[in-house]
This record gives sequence, C-alpha cells and structure tokens, in this order.
Amino acid sequence: MDEEESLSIWLSGLMYKAGFSSANARIQSAMASGMEDVLSFLLKSDSLRVFGSYADGWGSCLDKLDGSIEPSSDIDVTVMSGRQPIHPVVDAQLEANCQAEHMLAEYKDGHVFFRSGFKPNFSIEKSKLGMVDAFDIIVALDCCSYPSIELLQDGYRTRTGRASCMPERIIELLRAEVFGDSPKCHAVAASPPNLPAGSCMRVSTTLLERSVMQNLTDIQGQFFIIVKFLIKRVLSDIGLKTYIAKNLLFYMLDETPVEKWQTGSHLIELVRTSLEILVEMMESTDSEDACMKHFFLRDANVYFKKDHKKKAEIVASVKQTLVKIHEEIGKFADSLTELPVGGMQFHALFSLHLLAEVHIAAATGTERDAIISAFGEVRDAHVAVSKVPTEDSLDSHLKKLLKQISELPDCVRVSKDWLKALAYLRVGKSLDAAAEAFQFSISKGMRCPAEGPEVQFDGAKSAILGMLQEPNPLRLQLRDGKIVACTLENELTPLAKLIAAMRDGTVPSVANVFTEMLQSTPLLPMLINYRKVEQPRALSELRNFTRHLRTIVTSFSPASLIEDDID
Repeated sequence: MDEEESLSIWLSGLMYKAGFSSANARIQSAMASGMEDVLSFLLKSDSLRVFGSYADGWGSCLDKLDGSIEPSSDIDVTVMSGRQPIHPVVDAQLEANCQAEHMLAEYKDGHVFFRSGFKPNFSIEKSKLGMVDAFDIIVALDCCSYPSIELLQDGYRTRTGRASCMPERIIELLRAEVFGDSPKCHAVAASPPNLPAGSCMRVSTTLLERSVMQNLTDIQGQFFIIVKFLIKRVLSDIGLKTYIAKNLLFYMLDETPVEKWQTGSHLIELVRTSLEILVEMMESTDSEDACMKHFFLRDANVYFKKDHKKKAEIVASVKQTLVKIHEEIGKFADSLTELPVGGMQFHALFSLHLLAEVHIAAATGTERDAIISAFGEVRDAHVAVSKVPTEDSLDSHLKKLLKQISELPDCVRVSKDWLKALAYLRVGKSLDAAAEAFQFSISKGMRCPAEGPEVQFDGAKSAILGMLQEPNPLRLQLRDGKIVACTLENELTPLAKLIAAMRDGTVPSVANVFTEMLQSTPLLPMLINYRKVEQPRALSELRNFTRHLRTIVTSFSPASLIEDDID
C-alpha cells in the first residue's frame, strides 16, 4: 500500500467519525421528507417539495453529517405552480403524445423558451440567532416529459467510449422516473448567460439527481463531500458553482469501475481524477461562460457564476489545486468535527417544536406576556448553546448551560430537553452518558446503528414521524402513514388560503389576507419577538413575502388585474 492509499484510508476514517456515512445521509433525507409532509399539511398544499443538499442527505454541512445545515447553505423548497404543464419540443416539431392542454415550448440547451414571469427564487435568510435555517423558495412549472436522457438510451457509451459503470440499482430508479406514468420533470426560472433574463426556463433534473444522491455508498458520498469542499471553500472566489461538484460526481460514477469505490483507499485518487475531468471539460469549449456539459442533459452546458473570472484563470486555479491536492485535503481533514454520538439531530424542526409548545401554552390560558418571555428565553439559551466555549473548561461551560436551560419555564419542556441535548453535544459529551437526563426521544435524535440491518429510508421516515406524535408538542396524528392532524394546523390558514387562491388563478386581496393573519394567529407577534426584529421591519418583510407569492403565481394574469393593495 503506497502513501496516498494510506492517507486516503485515514481520511475516510476521519469522515466516518464526523458522521459521513450512507446511513446518516439516509436518515437526513428521511427528515427532509418528513419536513415536506409537515409543511404540506400546515399549508394545505400538495405542491411543496423539499429539495437540495439537505434532502439529498449529502452536502448541507461539510464538516459533519448530523442533520445540521451550515450557515452558507439552505433548505430548497420548490412550489409547483399548478399551471398547465409545459411540453418541451425539439426543433419546434409537435410530438404525437402532446396533450391539447399542454403548453408547447421549444427546448434547446437545457432550457424551454417560455416566458413564465417567475422570479428565480425568494430567499428567507437564516436567523442571526441560528435557530431558523435559511430557506430558498423556488416556483416551478411541470413539464409533461423529460428531454432525451442519453444515459438511458440503448447502446449508451460514456464520454470516453466505454460501457457505463453507473450502478444498476440507480439506473432502474432513473428509468422509473423518466419513463414512468407520471414523471416529475419541471422547469424553473433561469436563463443562460447569452439570453435576457426571463426569456426562458431551465429544465430541472432534480428528481434524477436525488435518485443518485440518496443511493450513494459511504465512499461515494465521502468523495462528493471532499470535491464540494474544494469547490466551495478552496476555489470559492473564481466563479465555480457548487453544482459542479454534483455534476462531477455523476460523471465519476458513470466512468469509474465499481472496485474503486469499495474501500477508502482510492479516495484521493478519485478526487484528483474528478478535477482533471473538470479541467478537460473547461478546455474543450471556447465559450467563456460554459464550464462543462450537464451530465443528464448532454446538449446543455453548466455555466460559471455570473461574475466569474476569465476561464483561463479558473483553469489555472484548478490546476494549482491539483498540484497542492494533499495540502488542500489536509485543510479539509482539519475542518472535520468528530461527533460524540453516532446519531442524527432534528435541527431543522426545532423552531416548529418551539412554536407548537408556545401555541399549546397560549391555548391553555397562560398569560401572553409570559409566553412571549418564554419564547425569548429559549432564544437566548439557544444562542448560548451555539457558542463555542473559550475561557471556561468544557465541564464548567456545560454546567452553566444546563443551569440556564433549567430556568426555562415548563411550558417549553420539550425545547428545554432538546437544548439540553445540544449542550451535551456542544462540549463533546455522548448523550448515552446522560440518558436519564432526557425525557423525550426527539431530544436524543435518531441513532444510526453501527452494526445490524442497513438503515432504510422508509423505515427511518416512519420512525421520525412517529417521534412527532404525542407527547411531542407537534402532536402529529397519522393514518396510513399520512398526517391527519397537527398542533399548528390552523396557525397558517390565512397563508394557506392565499396560496390556494393563487394556484386557482385568482387574485386575492393580499391586504385582507395580511390582516386576517395578524388577527387570527399569535404566531407572527411571537416570531417578531423571537427574531428581535422591530415590528415595522417585520411587517414589511411579511408584505414583501406575500406580494412575492402573489406575483410569481399570478404572472399569467393581465397586469391590469393585479392591484398592489398592500401599502
């Protein structure tokens, strides 16, 4: 065994200790699916989809895999508009299977030439206090079918002319999605650099990508995390999109023999090969804006960021990284956080639990001022838990945190329990060492067994939804695996009405919905207090959000029918 293979095995071992395993990734994907179910129920909509690295299970955090989302990442929520599906047409030729109600749109370079009027996205920033993760809300239009997927064509060969090494289980999943009765292909607002903004929509292969990402082995997932680290942290200022890491992963799975993925001994070799592919693809095109070919849509380019450096500089930077590959991987190894327990935490659901507890307290007649005070005290305790101890010893720091948490009122007892678990984890203590300190299973997260049967997605999701039933404050009620009741189910009714009206193509009065939301729920005032945002600014944020929702879903209506009645 040579030095690089030994280094690769050592690196893979460190990544296992930081939680980077397919079992943990599968549980995080199940958490995302559970969140999608909860949000869909609360907003009374079947049009919401949770996508992105959090749902993929890999890449939402690059120093550990424990269910958390790093500050520079977000949770992607795609809202299907409910409008007529787009039928992508190649060379403007009508296909025989196109239904009359579908909207024809020319397809070229991964885009459909259709003016949707949608904005590319709407971002909700991560709370400065760290308790609410960032969300990126994207509106999409259904497509009735996928464009040609070269990988799935008879006689397919890789770009090097060889038979594909893509695992057969993944090929089967891709075929089921593309050729099934109800493909979930959709298009989002995005135009290539050479066309005006809003002139077309990009065809999304998110569902195909998820079929791959949720079925990676430990080593394949670890490889992806390293490549994403290099692109996001080492090559961050030259114009490479993080999506390029995922695109490189797909090419590597397509071209790399299975034996290379069986152990961690080839990890650094695989990373080097992927960067060499990136250089080769960048140098193979004269376009200054195109980085490489999209893996699934081979007629389409993956572009650099808008304000990227000159391609020659980008190529030179990647080549320099190849020269220093061991040094850069050493920096990655230093950034890893060893997890004190082999389990996943429900970070993304914390704020919903806290809101549910406050809602329950309000319903039982607790004084409003006391409820808001409790909300603020939990916020402050969470800030304390989130800070890395500096002057105190770890034991002393833990003692201070536990004292602060113990003083929280009983009306937020589950949140107290959860914060206590996070405090133990913050100082590197195993939750097993203090198991008697926790009353609720949700606080301890979901343990990934080191041995025994492989963790399955469906089983993990069922267990997660089960944890959200009584005595959990969300109090989910399930029937045949579906949510039929929840503590917060009426809190977002006004917003749900707004979304439903928009999807039906009508233009509701945003001012009326806004007023109803303020009058019918204590949720907004609590959120204002919780985020430490002055009320005028918070109201402005809500106005902007509701205005945006109306605009993106009613963009097909004549402009004269849309009256801005908010201000």
